[in-house]
Order: sequence, then structure tokens, then C-alpha cells
Amino acid sequence: MSADEFADFQTGIAAEIILAACKHYNLCAKPAQDLVDQFPIPKIDLSLISHEPSISLTEPASLLLPEPLSEEELVFASFNPYQWCVNPPFTETQLAKIGPDTLNVCVNMGMPVDKYVEIANAMLRAPKATLRIQGYEDSGFRGSDLQFLKYFRYLHRVCLEHGEFSDLTGLTSLSPELIRLDLDLRGATKKPSLEVLRHFKSLQSLKLIGHYEPLDKIPNLRQLRALLISEISLKDLTSLTALENLQSLAIADCKVQNLSALNDIGHLKYLGFARLPKIADLSEIADCKHLEYLQITGLNNLESLPSL
Repeated sequence: MSADEFADFQTGIAAEIILAACKHYNLCAKPAQDLVDQFPIPKIDLSLISHEPSISLTEPASLLLPEPLSEEELVFASFNPYQWCVNPPFTETQLAKIGPDTLNVCVNMGMPVDKYVEIANAMLRAPKATLRIQGYEDSGFRGSDLQFLKYFRYLHRVCLEHGEFSDLTGLTSLSPELIRLDLDLRGATKKPSLEVLRHFKSLQSLKLIGHYEPLDKIPNLRQLRALLISEISLKDLTSLTALENLQSLAIADCKVQNLSALNDIGHLKYLGFARLPKIADLSEIADCKHLEYLQITGLNNLESLPSL
């Protein structure tokens, strides 16, 4: 485009804006219309723009089920989300870093689809890596944009964080064999339904932050081994007693008033309690016969621990 053509193009854009303003405010639009006619802008048919990737998604050589979560992964307190992490920008050098030792790959929402496919293909070399999807509030992207997850349908660990995730239906693009799912929903102005969790028949670990739908409305996840809940409206633990395989439970920043149902929940080996202002007594943990790991943080009304 020459300098003159570029100047005409800018004039045409300005004329279109002025014309739209004149029509909106019922002003004389003839001078603006004359400029639009004199400097026409080629119209783009958005329906002709392809949103499909030009790169092929690689299918893994084997579609074997993922290995069960490790003992370390079951203990939320010991899991570092930034350990062995690969971050954008995803240059060829950065993509080459993704390998068997990679534990986390961070991506932003709104990236080109070809880049998603490149990352998904590279993550086939990292079977234990978690895809961490960051939808920052100023990015302009919302939960409905989770359709891009179809390019990551061979992954087994996914995390949504830092975003306005008001619609989780796009999660069904992921594999039903997903074993780890972290949902940070604190930025959602409207709390999304968790019915989508029914899709994940093999889910072993769930982290749920900032959701206020009663937990008894969450689909029964019989394979669940680890659960972290934070900033959730929860008065007691009765709604968790159906989780018969649960081994790890972490509760933080909730107004839970009693732990009386604790011993009716699975076979708890790992417990973590943080900032529970209504809890002054932990006598229930004395009867947790399988307990191996206990973390307590910020229970300011707690006066003593039972004999362990």
C-alpha cells in the first residue's frame, strides 16, 4: 500500500465513523456520506475468515488411560503450580522446552488457534503436565471462549485461573478421562453450573475456588481422591460424605461451622484447614484412622489439638 493509498484508507475509516455518529444523533450526514462514497473501504466478509487451524493436531501414538495421581499430587499444600513451568511467548525455543519433566504449561486466552495446536502437540511429550489457562479480567475473553479446549482433548490435567469463567460448557471438549481439574471461579460475576463435571467420569482431583452453589448440587464424583474447596458457602461437610474414595481434603476461607461429618468421608489420609473463623475444635480428626498429613493455618479460635 502506497502512502497515498494509506491516506485514502484512513480518510475512509474516519468518514465511516463520522457518518455513523451523524446517523446516531440525527445530524446532517450528507458531507460524511460524500466522503464515504469518495473513499470507499473494501468490506470484509467475516464469514469467509477461517477459524480452524492450518496445523494438524497430532493424535498420540497410544490412548492409554493416565496413571493415577501420585501421593505428592494428592497433597495440595505440596503442589507448586509454577514448578517446571513453561510460559509464553511460545517461540520455537520455548516449545522445545516442553518435555517429560514439564509439570505446568501456562497459556493465555485469545491466542491464535495455530499456536494452541502447536502447544497441544508439544504437550504430548509431557504426559504429567497441567495446562494452566489464564483468562485475565482485562483480556476481554469469557468462559464461552473455552471452545479452543478441543485442541487439548488428549490432556489429563487442566486448570482455569484468573478469569471471568461464567460458562464452563466448553470443558466438555476435554477428554472424559481427565484426572485433575482446578477451577478458580473468583472472577465470575455469575456463578456457572457445575453440571459439566458429569463429563469427567475418571476425575481424581478437583480444586474449586470461589463458587457459591451448594456442594450437594455437584455431581457425585465417585472416583475423586482429592478435593480442595475455598471461598465457598459451606456450613458443614455432610454434602461430601458420598465421596467414598476421597483421600485428601483441603478447606480454606469458608464459614464451615462444624466438622462432625469428617469421619464419614472416604478414607482421609491428608487434611488441610486454613482460615476457618467458625472452627474452634478439631476433636473429629482424632478418629481419622488413616490420617498421615495435617496442615493447619490461620485457625485463630483453635485452642488445642486432640491426641493423635
